[in-house]
Amino acid sequence: ATYDAKYDDSQANNFTFLNGTLITTLTNAGEVSSSGWEIDVQARPNNMLTLGAGIAYNDAKVDKFFTPPGSTPSVRSGTKLPLAPEWTASLVGELSIPVGSFTLSPNVVVAYQDDSFSDLNEPAALKIPSYTTVDVGVALTDANDRFRIALIGRNVTDESYTVLKTSGGPGGAPRLQIPRDADRYFGIQARFNFGTN
Repeated sequence: ATYDAKYDDSQANNFTFLNGTLITTLTNAGEVSSSGWEIDVQARPNNMLTLGAGIAYNDAKVDKFFTPPGSTPSVRSGTKLPLAPEWTASLVGELSIPVGSFTLSPNVVVAYQDDSFSDLNEPAALKIPSYTTVDVGVALTDANDRFRIALIGRNVTDESYTVLKTSGGPGGAPRLQIPRDADRYFGIQARFNFGTN
């Protein structure tokens, strides 16, 4: 898939302090564009193995920032849009192993996200570094798909990352929004289908 989109009067998040409190406001970012491509592939070399891969490129930027008459532009043309990484990619592998009347399905998912910025003008202090996560799991399903139980491991390499940075932390340090998956953890998922076949 390919795309090329242009927007007039695009609204962008802007972080500012008001009376010592960080607030999020909308800024008219003027003319912006987003263009790129995505490729997704899935293959089944045999009845037991499923493989998948995906890669995407996104060039999202400010073409012409909205500036009121008589004012100086506060955002340069060409700056990247916030929270818009250029590259993302993933790899997926899953086995389906018959075990009597059940199916055992180990799987692994590797996901990559390129660096990005939390605010306009690409402030170095608010740059979100790239990161790669690895999730694993093994599921047991009955032949009629009535129930499924899975052991899962999320971010098994314990990759530390953040999804948002804003200014105004203690001592001038940035504030970080850290998701649950930024720490390695393991768990059990169970599903039961009450319907009839």
